[in-house]
Amino acid sequence: MENKPIIEYENVYDNYKYCVVFMPRGFRCGYVEIPVWHKMYRHQYGLIPVKCHGGLTYSEDYLLDKKDNTWWIGFDCSHSDDKNDIESQKKYFGDNKRDPYFDMLNFLTGNYDSGFGTIKTLDFCINECKNIIDQLNNLS
Repeated sequence: MENKPIIEYENVYDNYKYCVVFMPRGFRCGYVEIPVWHKMYRHQYGLIPVKCHGGLTYSEDYLLDKKDNTWWIGFDCSHSDDKNDIESQKKYFGDNKRDPYFDMLNFLTGNYDSGFGTIKTLDFCINECKNIIDQLNNLS
C-alpha cells in the first residue's frame, strides 16, 4: 500500500488559504492558494517573483487530489541543505512503512541521521507560506 501525503496544517492568512503537507519520504512542502483576482493567478511558478526556501517548485490548478477553480503555488523542503524529519515520518507513516529505497539513498548521501542539513519544521513552513503571502500582497 502506498502512503499518501498528510495535510499537517492548513489555515488562512491575510485572506489567502495555505497549508503544509508532510510527504511520505520525510519532508514538508508549503502551498499557498492564489485568488482568482490576483494578477499572478494561473502564472507558472518560474514567472512569479517571490522568494522562499529553495524557490517556488509548484504551480497547478489542484492540490493533492482536489481539482477545482484554484491556483496553488508551493515550495518543497527536499533540497541539499534539508534533512528529513524521521520522527514525524515514523509518527505519520509508521517505522515499518517507510520507503526502504529512500532510506538507503538518504544514508548513502549523508542526509540520514547526519549532522548535514536541518529539518524544516512545521513552524518553519508556516512562516514561509506567510512570507509568500506577504510578497504576493506587494505584487497585487
